[in-house]
Amino acid sequence: MAETPRRRPSSYEISNTPLVEDWSALIIAIDHVLALDNEEWTKRLAVLTAEALYLLEPETGDPDPLSPFSHTWWRIGMHDLTDIQFVPAEGELRLCTSLLFESDAHLRHAPGSSVMRDWHDVIRMVWTERSETVLQRSIESCLPGIDRPSSPGPGSSSSRTRRPWRREALPEIDAIGTLLKERDGLLWGGLTERTFVLLSTGTFLYYLRTPDSNGELLGDLRGVIELDGATLELQPLEEEEHAAIPGSSSSSLLLTAAVEPEPQPFYEVPKRCGSLSVRCETAQQQRVLEERLRKTIAQLRRKRGRPTPSGVGLRQRTPPQDDLQPGVGATPTSTPRRLPLHEVVEGETPTGVGTGLGTGVGTPPPPPPAVPPLTLLLLLNLSWLLVRLAPGGSSLWAALLVANAGAVYVLRLQPRAGAAGGGTAALAARGGRGAAGGAAAAAAAPPPAVLPPLAPPSERPAAGELAGGVDAACWRGGDATCFNVRCGPDYPRQGLKAPSQPAMYELLTMDMVRTPSRLDHVARYVRLPPLPEGAADGPLAPIFIVNIQMPLIAPPTFGGESPDGPNASIIFYFGCTAAAQREAASEAPRAGVRLMRDYCAAAPPPGGSRVGSQCNYSFKVIAQMDNMESLGLPRQLARFNGKPALINKSGMLHAGDGYLEMDVAIDKFTFLAKRGLYSVLDTIKTFDIHAGFVLQGTSDGELPEIIIGAGRCPFVDYSKLRSFGSDGAAA
Repeated sequence: MAETPRRRPSSYEISNTPLVEDWSALIIAIDHVLALDNEEWTKRLAVLTAEALYLLEPETGDPDPLSPFSHTWWRIGMHDLTDIQFVPAEGELRLCTSLLFESDAHLRHAPGSSVMRDWHDVIRMVWTERSETVLQRSIESCLPGIDRPSSPGPGSSSSRTRRPWRREALPEIDAIGTLLKERDGLLWGGLTERTFVLLSTGTFLYYLRTPDSNGELLGDLRGVIELDGATLELQPLEEEEHAAIPGSSSSSLLLTAAVEPEPQPFYEVPKRCGSLSVRCETAQQQRVLEERLRKTIAQLRRKRGRPTPSGVGLRQRTPPQDDLQPGVGATPTSTPRRLPLHEVVEGETPTGVGTGLGTGVGTPPPPPPAVPPLTLLLLLNLSWLLVRLAPGGSSLWAALLVANAGAVYVLRLQPRAGAAGGGTAALAARGGRGAAGGAAAAAAAPPPAVLPPLAPPSERPAAGELAGGVDAACWRGGDATCFNVRCGPDYPRQGLKAPSQPAMYELLTMDMVRTPSRLDHVARYVRLPPLPEGAADGPLAPIFIVNIQMPLIAPPTFGGESPDGPNASIIFYFGCTAAAQREAASEAPRAGVRLMRDYCAAAPPPGGSRVGSQCNYSFKVIAQMDNMESLGLPRQLARFNGKPALINKSGMLHAGDGYLEMDVAIDKFTFLAKRGLYSVLDTIKTFDIHAGFVLQGTSDGELPEIIIGAGRCPFVDYSKLRSFGSDGAAA
C-alpha cells in the first residue's frame, strides 16, 4: 500500500502562495527608503510581505545568481509591531516593536521613491489584517466544528491601498507559488510544502518558508535544479496518494536534469538536484505549473538550437544527432560549433561522439571512482546516527568525528570522470584491439590546440592587426561620462554614484580574435601602438591593456574552474593622456588619478605578474548595453546593465616595459555567472556594448572614482572573428 503523504503541521503553515507569473502573490510593496543606521541614513530596498517588512542590503560586488534578492539587513515581523507612527513634520515613519533587544525602525523618503505616507498606509493595513486574523483564529480554534481560516495574503484591503511599487527592482520570473515535493531525507518520507521560484534564466529554486522565522525574503533556499536540457514527465499516483489531497491532480511532475550533479553530503544545502518530483495543491495549479515548465524548457532548447522532444516520457541523456561533432555522424559546418551546456562537462567527452576507429562505438565511460560516492554518503549518515545513539565517551566521539571528516575529505577529492588517459586505456583494451588499437587511436587523434610561439619583436604584428586585424566598424572610443561611479561622501552607507569625469586614458586600437586556449599576456605577441604625445611624461603607465578572455565552451556543471579551451579575446589598448600624466605628477591630484598613480607604482616589475586580488586596489569592469530597450531582454538582465563586476581572482596583472596589462579570465567567474554569459553568447552580436574600466575606491579620500578608459564594441559576432593559433588545422 502506498504511504499516505505526510504534511507539515498546521502550526507551520503560512499563506498558500497561488501559482502566478509575477511577484504580486508574495510581495505587497517594494521601493527604496532611507533607514536610520547608527545615526546615519542609508538607502535600502524595502520589501513588504504578509508576514514582515524586509530591508535589504545594498548590492555590492558580483550578484549571487542563486539569490534573486540581496540579503536581509533588517527584518521587522508584523507580529512584533506594537505601533506605527508617521511624523509629517519630519517626513519620518517609525515602526515600534516589542522586541527587548531591538530598536524601533526609523524610515524616511528616498529621492525618486514612494512617499512615507503610502508606506504608512500599506504597512498599517497589513498589520491590522494580520492582527484581526490572528485574534479570529485564536477564538475559532476553541470552537468545535469550525474550520481554521486560511492565512492572510496580500488581501483585498491592501490591494485597494496605494502601494509603493518599483518594478525594475524585481527580478524577472516565469512563475512563483507553493508546491508539494517529496522529501529526500533518509528518515522522513511523504510530502512537504515548499515555495518555488522559476527564474526566466531557466533555474528552478525552492525555499522553506515559515511564518515567523524567514530570515531572508524568500526563506531558506533548500534546492535548485537547472532546466537547460531537462525533461519533464508525468508520473501516475497510487489511489491512496491521490485521495490524500482532495482536488489534486492524479499524477506528479518529475523534472530530470540533463546532467546528474555530483553527490552532496546529506546536510549540505542548497541541494543540486538531478531529479525533482513535485505536486500542487490543486489540479488547476499543477496544469499551470506544467505549462510554465514546458514553455521554459522549450525556450531554452530553442536558444541552443536543439529540437524539442515529443512526448512527456522522453528522456534525452545523450546529445541529438545534429549536435555531434563534424565528421562523426554529422555534416560539417563552416563555423565552429559550440556544444550545448548539458553535453560538455569538465573532463568528459559528449556521449555518442565517435572514436575514429571505424567501429561506430562511442567513447567508453571513464573508470569508476575508487570509492563510490554512495558509500561515502552512507558512512556520513551512519556516523551521525551512532553519535546520536552512542553513550558518552571521548574516544568514541573522536573516532566518529575522524570517520566523518575522512568521508568528507575523500568525497571532495573524488576523481572527475574522464581523467587524462582513462578513456584511451579503456578504448585500447576493448574488442581485443590491445596496443595496436591504442596506437591507431593516438594516430587518428587531431593534434592539440596550441597558440603560436612568441616571435622576435621585429616580426610581431602591430597592435590592432593581430590575426589580420579587426574591422574598424567593430570598435570605437567610449565616453567615460556615460558610466556612473562611486562619488561619496560616506559611500559605504549612502551608496551615492554620479557620472564619471573624463577618462585618464584614450582608446588607441583594439584586437578581437578567437584562440584555441586562453591568450594570456597578449602584449608579448604584438608591437605596442605608438604613444600619444605626453603619454610617457609622468608616473602613470604609458600604455594600459585590458584583455577580456571569453570562453566559447560551456562551463562545467555545478562549479569548478572551466577547462582551458576555445576562447575569444577582446583586447583594448589604451594610451595615457598628457593631462592625466601632468595631474598625476602634481602634488594634489584628484582621488581617482591618485589611485591610478599608486596602482602603477605598486605594480610588479617588468616581466612580472600578479593576481588581481593581490593588487593594492580592486579592478572593476563596467559593461552596459546602449541598446538594451530594443533587445527585449528580460528585466532580470536589465537590472545588471551597467553594474560593475569586481575582478579579483579572475584577474591577472602583467607588467612590461612601458605598459601594464590586465587579463580578465571569465572562465574563473562563479559558475552561474559563467553560465549566464554562455547562455547569451549567440546573441551578443545584437548587443551595442559600451565598456569602462575603473579602480574601486571606498573611503572619502579615494572618491570620486574616475574611469581609466572606455571603449565601444557594437555588434561583435564571435563566430566571424579571425583565429589566432592552431586548433589542429591551419589557423
